[in-house]
Amino acid sequence: MSASSDLLDVFGPTVRGDDELAHQLVQLAELDGRTARFLARHDGREPFASSAAPGDRRPAETTAVGLALLAQLDDAEIAERYGDAAAAVLAEVRATRQRGYALDRAATHPSVFGVAVPVPVPVSVSAGSGAEAARSPLVLGVALVEVLPDRMRESSERYVTVVAALRRVAAELGAGHAETPGSREPLRAL
Repeated sequence: MSASSDLLDVFGPTVRGDDELAHQLVQLAELDGRTARFLARHDGREPFASSAAPGDRRPAETTAVGLALLAQLDDAEIAERYGDAAAAVLAEVRATRQRGYALDRAATHPSVFGVAVPVPVPVSVSAGSGAEAARSPLVLGVALVEVLPDRMRESSERYVTVVAALRRVAAELGAGHAETPGSREPLRAL
């Protein structure tokens, strides 16, 4: 089950209402198999030609949004999806879980650093008749442009500010969705 239309409807206004994220390229994505499928994008700055647009897909293990999506799955599920490549993917996913947010250090462009956090929505929803249907995890990500990429550090004030803004907006987006017994979010908060 994909993101609900009400969540997509509030994505733009919610991002535009945040002082930090209003000026960033912000993306909402869900997991579809081994790919991150981009659902919505706010262009608070000029996007690169390589920036994912709504409907685009990227291998989940290569992007910050994809790693944040994978971090919401159990290790066994990741191992099943990735087979022989699972060890490398799990190493990145475990680092993401430990850090509390996902990073993509210039994987898609030398000057772009992706940062992503989960949107706290349930991963199962009522499908009627007492049954539950699976809902894909959702994440919110920002593509940070760095003029001096060698100087970019996770501990920088910019990272800390953007991660805090992402968490704030992700919480606001997820606030309209009731918790269910099947909901989970293994990423720790900083």
